[in-house]
Amino acid sequence: MMPLNEAIKIYIDHMSAEHKSAATIKGYGGALMQFCLYLRNPLINLVTPDEVDLYFKQRAELGWKRNSMVVPAMALRKFFEYWKRKGYPVLDYQMLPVVRKEGTEPRIASRESLEKILAQCAGDDIYHIRNRAVILMLADTGVRNGELCSLNVADITEKCEVTEENGCKQYSCVIRTEKARSSRNPHRRVFWYEQAHTALKKWLEMRATYARLVPPRDPEALFISTKDSHGKAGSRMTPFTVGLVLRRTSEKAGIETVNAHSLRHKFGADSAENGLNNSNISDLMGHANLTSSFVYTHLRGPGLGSAHRKVKPVNNEAPP
Repeated sequence: MMPLNEAIKIYIDHMSAEHKSAATIKGYGGALMQFCLYLRNPLINLVTPDEVDLYFKQRAELGWKRNSMVVPAMALRKFFEYWKRKGYPVLDYQMLPVVRKEGTEPRIASRESLEKILAQCAGDDIYHIRNRAVILMLADTGVRNGELCSLNVADITEKCEVTEENGCKQYSCVIRTEKARSSRNPHRRVFWYEQAHTALKKWLEMRATYARLVPPRDPEALFISTKDSHGKAGSRMTPFTVGLVLRRTSEKAGIETVNAHSLRHKFGADSAENGLNNSNISDLMGHANLTSSFVYTHLRGPGLGSAHRKVKPVNNEAPP
Protein backbone atom coordinates (compact mmCIF):
# COMPACT_ATOMS: atom_id res chain seq x y z
CA MET A 1 0.00 0.00 0.00
CA MET A 2 1.34 3.45 -0.90
CA PRO A 3 2.42 6.22 1.51
CA LEU A 4 -0.04 9.04 2.11
CA ASN A 5 2.07 11.69 0.38
CA GLU A 6 2.23 9.66 -2.85
CA ALA A 7 -1.54 9.14 -2.77
CA ILE A 8 -2.00 12.90 -2.34
CA LYS A 9 0.19 13.67 -5.36
CA ILE A 10 -1.84 11.25 -7.50
CA TYR A 11 -5.08 12.84 -6.31
CA ILE A 12 -3.78 16.33 -7.12
CA ASP A 13 -2.92 15.14 -10.64
CA HIS A 14 -6.47 13.77 -10.87
CA MET A 15 -7.90 17.17 -9.93
CA SER A 16 -5.78 18.81 -12.63
CA ALA A 17 -7.04 16.30 -15.19
CA GLU A 18 -10.60 17.10 -14.09
CA HIS A 19 -9.86 20.80 -14.77
CA LYS A 20 -10.47 21.89 -11.21
CA SER A 21 -9.61 25.53 -10.57
CA ALA A 22 -6.06 26.43 -9.60
CA ALA A 23 -7.36 27.80 -6.30
CA THR A 24 -9.11 24.52 -5.46
CA ILE A 25 -6.06 22.44 -6.34
CA LYS A 26 -3.78 24.67 -4.28
CA GLY A 27 -6.17 24.75 -1.31
CA TYR A 28 -6.88 21.02 -1.26
CA GLY A 29 -3.26 20.11 -1.94
CA GLY A 30 -1.95 22.30 0.86
CA ALA A 31 -4.56 21.06 3.34
CA LEU A 32 -3.85 17.39 2.52
CA MET A 33 -0.09 17.82 2.83
CA GLN A 34 -0.52 19.50 6.22
CA PHE A 35 -2.54 16.52 7.36
CA CYS A 36 0.12 14.18 5.96
CA LEU A 37 2.80 16.02 7.92
CA TYR A 38 0.68 15.87 11.08
CA LEU A 39 0.42 12.07 10.80
CA ARG A 40 4.08 11.73 9.71
CA ASN A 41 3.19 10.22 6.36
CA PRO A 42 1.64 6.84 7.19
CA LEU A 43 0.41 4.34 4.64
CA ILE A 44 -2.91 5.46 3.19
CA ASN A 45 -4.79 2.39 4.48
CA LEU A 46 -3.65 3.01 8.07
CA VAL A 47 -5.35 6.40 8.46
CA THR A 48 -8.37 6.14 10.79
CA PRO A 49 -11.45 8.36 11.32
CA ASP A 50 -10.35 8.87 14.95
CA GLU A 51 -7.08 10.41 13.78
CA VAL A 52 -8.98 12.80 11.53
CA ASP A 53 -11.30 13.77 14.40
CA LEU A 54 -8.31 14.36 16.69
CA TYR A 55 -6.64 16.48 14.00
CA PHE A 56 -9.57 18.91 13.85
CA LYS A 57 -10.04 18.86 17.64
CA GLN A 58 -6.43 19.88 18.20
CA ARG A 59 -6.67 22.63 15.61
CA ALA A 60 -9.69 24.03 17.47
CA GLU A 61 -7.79 23.85 20.78
CA LEU A 62 -4.96 25.84 19.20
CA GLY A 63 -7.40 28.62 18.31
CA TRP A 64 -8.01 27.90 14.63
CA LYS A 65 -11.27 29.46 13.50
CA ARG A 66 -14.08 27.26 12.30
CA ASN A 67 -14.04 28.66 8.76
CA SER A 68 -10.35 27.75 8.42
CA MET A 69 -11.34 24.08 8.76
CA VAL A 70 -13.92 24.03 5.95
CA VAL A 71 -11.41 23.41 3.14
CA PRO A 72 -9.32 20.77 5.01
CA ALA A 73 -12.47 18.86 5.98
CA MET A 74 -13.81 18.85 2.42
CA ALA A 75 -10.37 18.00 0.99
CA LEU A 76 -10.09 14.93 3.23
CA ARG A 77 -13.58 13.72 2.35
CA LYS A 78 -13.00 14.11 -1.41
CA PHE A 79 -9.54 12.54 -1.14
CA PHE A 80 -10.70 9.38 0.62
CA GLU A 81 -13.83 9.19 -1.55
CA TYR A 82 -11.57 9.13 -4.61
CA TRP A 83 -9.45 6.26 -3.30
CA LYS A 84 -12.48 4.36 -1.99
CA ARG A 85 -14.04 4.41 -5.45
CA LYS A 86 -10.81 3.14 -6.92
CA GLY A 87 -11.17 0.06 -4.71
CA TYR A 88 -8.51 0.80 -2.12
CA PRO A 89 -9.14 -0.38 1.48
CA VAL A 90 -9.18 3.10 3.00
CA LEU A 91 -11.43 4.59 5.67
CA ASP A 92 -15.07 5.38 4.89
CA TYR A 93 -15.12 9.02 3.83
CA GLN A 94 -18.75 9.32 5.03
CA MET A 95 -17.47 8.97 8.60
CA LEU A 96 -15.35 12.11 8.30
CA PRO A 97 -16.56 15.42 9.73
CA VAL A 98 -18.36 17.97 7.60
CA VAL A 99 -17.50 21.50 8.69
CA ARG A 100 -20.11 24.10 7.74
CA LYS A 101 -18.94 27.62 7.07
CA GLU A 102 -19.86 30.04 9.81
CA GLY A 103 -21.54 33.19 8.61
CA THR A 104 -19.53 36.33 9.28
CA GLU A 105 -20.23 40.00 8.74
CA PRO A 106 -18.15 41.28 5.81
CA ARG A 107 -15.48 43.83 6.70
CA ILE A 108 -16.40 46.98 4.80
CA ALA A 109 -13.92 49.75 4.09
CA SER A 110 -15.23 53.15 5.14
CA ARG A 111 -15.25 56.30 3.04
CA GLU A 112 -12.86 57.85 5.57
CA SER A 113 -10.36 54.97 5.29
CA LEU A 114 -10.53 55.15 1.49
CA GLU A 115 -9.72 58.86 1.58
CA LYS A 116 -6.82 58.23 3.97
CA ILE A 117 -5.11 55.67 1.74
CA LEU A 118 -5.68 57.86 -1.32
CA ALA A 119 -3.98 60.70 0.56
CA GLN A 120 -0.90 58.48 0.82
CA CYS A 121 -0.79 58.29 -2.99
CA ALA A 122 -0.66 62.01 -3.67
CA GLY A 123 2.92 62.04 -4.98
CA ASP A 124 3.97 62.38 -8.61
CA ASP A 125 6.34 59.42 -8.70
CA ILE A 126 5.44 56.31 -10.67
CA TYR A 127 4.70 54.26 -7.55
CA HIS A 128 2.10 56.71 -6.17
CA ILE A 129 0.51 57.37 -9.57
CA ARG A 130 0.01 53.66 -10.19
CA ASN A 131 -1.27 52.94 -6.68
CA ARG A 132 -3.82 55.76 -6.86
CA ALA A 133 -5.20 54.34 -10.10
CA VAL A 134 -5.30 50.84 -8.58
CA ILE A 135 -7.20 51.97 -5.48
CA LEU A 136 -9.72 54.11 -7.38
CA MET A 137 -10.44 51.32 -9.85
CA LEU A 138 -11.00 48.83 -7.02
CA ALA A 139 -13.35 51.28 -5.29
CA ASP A 140 -15.32 52.32 -8.40
CA THR A 141 -15.70 48.93 -10.09
CA GLY A 142 -15.97 46.52 -7.16
CA VAL A 143 -13.78 44.03 -9.04
CA ARG A 144 -11.89 41.22 -7.37
CA ASN A 145 -8.15 41.54 -6.87
CA GLY A 146 -7.36 39.02 -9.62
CA GLU A 147 -9.79 40.68 -12.04
CA LEU A 148 -8.03 44.01 -11.57
CA CYS A 149 -4.66 42.39 -12.29
CA SER A 150 -6.01 40.80 -15.48
CA LEU A 151 -6.92 44.18 -17.02
CA ASN A 152 -4.98 45.12 -20.14
CA VAL A 153 -4.01 48.50 -21.56
CA ALA A 154 -6.41 47.93 -24.46
CA ASP A 155 -9.32 47.66 -22.02
CA ILE A 156 -8.80 51.33 -21.20
CA THR A 157 -7.46 52.74 -24.47
CA GLU A 158 -9.43 50.78 -27.09
CA LYS A 159 -12.30 48.81 -25.55
CA CYS A 160 -13.50 51.43 -23.10
CA GLU A 161 -16.98 52.84 -23.71
CA VAL A 162 -18.05 56.29 -22.52
CA THR A 163 -21.58 57.45 -21.80
CA GLU A 164 -22.76 60.74 -20.36
CA GLU A 165 -25.90 61.57 -18.45
CA ASN A 166 -26.67 64.89 -16.74
CA GLY A 167 -23.06 65.98 -17.21
CA CYS A 168 -21.68 62.84 -15.55
CA LYS A 169 -19.33 60.71 -17.64
CA GLN A 170 -19.40 56.97 -17.04
CA TYR A 171 -16.62 54.74 -18.38
CA SER A 172 -16.89 50.98 -18.79
CA CYS A 173 -15.35 47.87 -20.31
CA VAL A 174 -16.14 44.16 -20.39
CA ILE A 175 -14.01 41.80 -18.30
CA ARG A 176 -13.95 38.06 -17.79
CA THR A 177 -15.39 37.19 -14.39
CA GLU A 178 -12.82 35.50 -12.18
CA LYS A 179 -15.29 32.77 -11.22
CA ALA A 180 -16.37 32.35 -14.83
CA ARG A 181 -16.85 28.59 -14.63
CA SER A 182 -19.51 28.84 -11.94
CA SER A 183 -20.91 32.28 -12.74
CA ARG A 184 -24.20 32.82 -14.53
CA ASN A 185 -22.41 35.67 -16.34
CA PRO A 186 -18.84 34.63 -17.31
CA HIS A 187 -18.27 38.12 -18.72
CA ARG A 188 -19.56 41.35 -17.27
CA ARG A 189 -19.32 45.09 -17.73
CA VAL A 190 -17.59 47.15 -15.05
CA PHE A 191 -17.95 50.91 -14.60
CA TRP A 192 -15.83 53.77 -13.28
CA TYR A 193 -15.94 57.56 -13.21
CA GLU A 194 -13.95 60.69 -13.94
CA GLN A 195 -11.64 60.66 -10.92
CA ALA A 196 -10.57 57.08 -11.58
CA HIS A 197 -10.28 57.70 -15.33
CA THR A 198 -8.07 60.74 -14.78
CA ALA A 199 -5.84 58.62 -12.55
CA LEU A 200 -5.74 55.90 -15.23
CA LYS A 201 -4.70 58.35 -17.95
CA LYS A 202 -1.95 59.73 -15.73
CA TRP A 203 -0.76 56.20 -15.02
CA LEU A 204 -0.78 55.24 -18.72
CA GLU A 205 1.39 58.28 -19.51
CA MET A 206 3.82 57.34 -16.76
CA ARG A 207 3.73 53.68 -17.81
CA ALA A 208 4.69 54.61 -21.39
CA THR A 209 7.68 56.60 -20.13
CA TYR A 210 8.70 53.77 -17.83
CA ALA A 211 8.38 51.21 -20.65
CA ARG A 212 11.06 53.05 -22.65
CA LEU A 213 13.45 52.52 -19.75
CA VAL A 214 12.32 49.08 -18.62
CA PRO A 215 10.66 47.08 -21.42
CA PRO A 216 7.58 45.46 -19.83
CA ARG A 217 7.61 41.68 -19.49
CA ASP A 218 3.91 41.72 -20.32
CA PRO A 219 3.31 44.60 -22.78
CA GLU A 220 -0.47 44.10 -22.61
CA ALA A 221 -0.79 44.39 -18.82
CA LEU A 222 -2.42 47.55 -17.52
CA PHE A 223 -0.83 47.46 -14.07
CA ILE A 224 2.80 46.40 -13.85
CA SER A 225 5.38 46.16 -11.08
CA THR A 226 7.59 49.23 -10.86
CA LYS A 227 10.19 48.12 -8.33
CA ASP A 228 13.02 45.85 -9.38
CA SER A 229 12.55 43.38 -6.54
CA HIS A 230 13.50 39.84 -7.52
CA GLY A 231 13.82 40.99 -11.13
CA LYS A 232 10.08 41.48 -11.57
CA ALA A 233 10.08 45.10 -12.72
CA GLY A 234 7.79 45.49 -15.72
CA SER A 235 5.84 42.27 -15.06
CA ARG A 236 2.07 42.16 -14.60
CA MET A 237 0.98 42.96 -11.06
CA THR A 238 -0.28 39.98 -9.08
CA PRO A 239 -2.99 39.84 -6.39
CA PHE A 240 -0.19 39.37 -3.86
CA THR A 241 1.50 42.60 -5.03
CA VAL A 242 -1.77 44.53 -4.89
CA GLY A 243 -2.38 43.21 -1.38
CA LEU A 244 1.10 44.25 -0.33
CA VAL A 245 0.57 47.75 -1.76
CA LEU A 246 -2.72 48.17 0.11
CA ARG A 247 -1.24 46.87 3.37
CA ARG A 248 1.77 49.20 3.24
CA THR A 249 -0.38 52.16 2.23
CA SER A 250 -2.76 51.47 5.12
CA GLU A 251 0.16 51.22 7.55
CA LYS A 252 1.44 54.62 6.41
CA ALA A 253 -2.06 56.04 6.89
CA GLY A 254 -2.15 54.58 10.41
CA ILE A 255 -5.36 52.62 9.86
CA GLU A 256 -6.51 49.00 9.78
CA THR A 257 -5.54 47.38 6.48
CA VAL A 258 -7.86 48.29 3.63
CA ASN A 259 -7.64 45.32 1.28
CA ALA A 260 -9.20 44.69 -2.10
CA HIS A 261 -12.02 42.64 -0.63
CA SER A 262 -13.00 45.30 1.92
CA LEU A 263 -13.21 47.78 -0.97
CA ARG A 264 -15.33 45.26 -2.86
CA HIS A 265 -17.61 44.93 0.15
CA LYS A 266 -17.81 48.74 0.32
CA PHE A 267 -18.96 48.75 -3.28
CA GLY A 268 -21.64 46.16 -2.48
CA ALA A 269 -22.80 48.03 0.60
CA ASP A 270 -22.92 51.36 -1.28
CA SER A 271 -24.91 49.66 -4.02
CA ALA A 272 -27.47 48.38 -1.54
CA GLU A 273 -27.77 51.70 0.28
CA ASN A 274 -28.42 53.46 -3.03
CA GLY A 275 -31.29 51.19 -4.02
CA LEU A 276 -29.81 48.56 -6.34
CA ASN A 277 -31.56 45.19 -6.33
CA ASN A 278 -29.96 41.78 -5.97
CA SER A 279 -29.83 41.20 -9.71
CA ASN A 280 -28.04 44.51 -10.34
CA ILE A 281 -25.53 43.86 -7.57
CA SER A 282 -24.91 40.31 -8.73
CA ASP A 283 -24.29 41.47 -12.31
CA LEU A 284 -22.01 44.32 -11.28
CA MET A 285 -19.96 42.22 -8.85
CA GLY A 286 -19.84 39.03 -10.90
CA HIS A 287 -21.44 36.78 -8.30
CA ALA A 288 -21.86 33.14 -9.28
CA ASN A 289 -25.49 33.28 -8.09
CA LEU A 290 -27.95 35.76 -6.66
CA THR A 291 -27.66 34.43 -3.10
CA SER A 292 -24.20 36.00 -2.81
CA SER A 293 -25.85 39.41 -3.17
CA PHE A 294 -28.28 38.86 -0.30
CA VAL A 295 -25.63 39.91 2.21
CA TYR A 296 -25.93 43.44 0.82
CA THR A 297 -29.60 44.00 0.06
CA HIS A 298 -33.09 42.82 -0.78
CA LEU A 299 -34.00 46.20 -2.25
CA ARG A 300 -34.99 46.88 -5.86
CA GLY A 301 -33.36 49.29 -8.25
CA PRO A 302 -33.32 50.49 -11.90
CA GLY A 303 -31.26 49.21 -14.86
CA LEU A 304 -27.62 48.23 -14.62
CA GLY A 305 -25.80 51.21 -16.12
CA SER A 306 -28.01 53.96 -14.66
CA ALA A 307 -28.19 52.10 -11.35
CA HIS A 308 -24.41 52.11 -11.05
CA ARG A 309 -24.37 55.91 -11.27
CA LYS A 310 -26.11 55.99 -7.89
CA VAL A 311 -23.03 54.40 -6.34
CA LYS A 312 -20.81 57.29 -7.45
CA PRO A 313 -20.07 59.66 -4.55
CA VAL A 314 -20.99 63.30 -5.12
CA ASN A 315 -17.33 64.41 -4.93
CA ASN A 316 -16.06 61.77 -7.34
CA GLU A 317 -15.23 64.22 -10.11
CA ALA A 318 -12.02 65.01 -11.96
CA PRO A 319 -9.61 67.10 -9.88
CA PRO A 320 -9.23 70.73 -10.98
